[in-house]
Amino acid sequence: MNPEQSIRNRQALQPYKDSIKRYIRSAMQLKGVQYKYLSDELAKRNIEMKEGNLRSKVYAGTLPTDLFIILVEILDMPEHALSDIIANKNK
Repeated sequence: MNPEQSIRNRQALQPYKDSIKRYIRSAMQLKGVQYKYLSDELAKRNIEMKEGNLRSKVYAGTLPTDLFIILVEILDMPEHALSDIIANKNK
C-alpha cells in the first residue's frame, strides 16, 4: 500500500476509533467503574492486562475486536454498543 493510501485509511477510520473511545469511557462513567475494575474483570477471564495498558488502548481507540467485545460484556451494554458507536461516529 502506498503511503498516501495509508494516510487516507487512517483518516477514514479515525471517526470510528473516536466513537469507540467515547463509548467505552461513557459506559464506564454510567456504570461507575474504573480501569482497575475492568482489569480485575479481565483477570477473572484469564486475561491479564494492567490498568495502564488498558487505559492506553481505550484512549487511543485501538482495542482489538475481541477485547472490545469482552469490555462491552463486562460493562453489560452489548445490545447498545454497535448502534451507539455507529450513530456517534461523526460527533
